[in-house]
Amino acid sequence: MPSGVINLQRQCRIDSQVSLTETATVCEEEYNFSVKLNQHGLKMYCCANCNYSTPYKSSLKTHAVTHRNVRPFECSVCHKQFKLREGLKSHFRLHSGEKPYKCKICGETFAQHAAMKYHFNKSH
Repeated sequence: MPSGVINLQRQCRIDSQVSLTETATVCEEEYNFSVKLNQHGLKMYCCANCNYSTPYKSSLKTHAVTHRNVRPFECSVCHKQFKLREGLKSHFRLHSGEKPYKCKICGETFAQHAAMKYHFNKSH
């Protein structure tokens, strides 16, 4: 297997009756992953590098990028790099001043959802 390719074929921690192997492409690199059926018969896509599993193939592809060292998304202000576009979008709010997350209790606003959750748990 070429370097940088993610092996997603290790055993998934789901009670399964069927195990299939498929090939997909992430960032122009192919990788294998397991497809299992959970106890309800729902098809699950399983990451071999961690315990992540999802019923959506597209979500597994997005997740697979987190195991790579490539950070293709760069902030135009501070040049910090991110693996996912969503990470860059969230980070950029720190520069733009946009604060779309609002505490339901006190009305304080935050640039990142995690900051609002931290505030809520610590203050209320």
